[in-house]
Amino acid sequence: WRAAAGLVGLALLWTGVVAEAVADAQKSAAKRVRPDAIVRTGLYRYARAANYAAEQVVWTGSFVAGVPYYAAWWHWLVAAAGCFTMVLVVMPQSARELDERQRARMQRAGGAA
Repeated sequence: WRAAAGLVGLALLWTGVVAEAVADAQKSAAKRVRPDAIVRTGLYRYARAANYAAEQVVWTGSFVAGVPYYAAWWHWLVAAAGCFTMVLVVMPQSARELDERQRARMQRAGGAA
């Protein structure tokens, strides 16, 4: 089962990498057309911060891909701490901060966020 977990993890990791690259490209293209607008096309139809959601998939995939190599309890602990810190703390906080900056920008411009 560990080998299968490793393959699933690699699939998740690379799916996240590709999704993040696509989301970043879509956001860049949309911002070239309307720099101050909130992006709501492409992957951003499904997630307000699609690139951050994809980053969470990368971190989760990285954790799962390492399963075949976690030999001691502390390997699990260190890997889980890193993954969960990124997925449950850093990325959601980054998305909140991005939303706050966008909201402030929209209010200064006289629009609705």
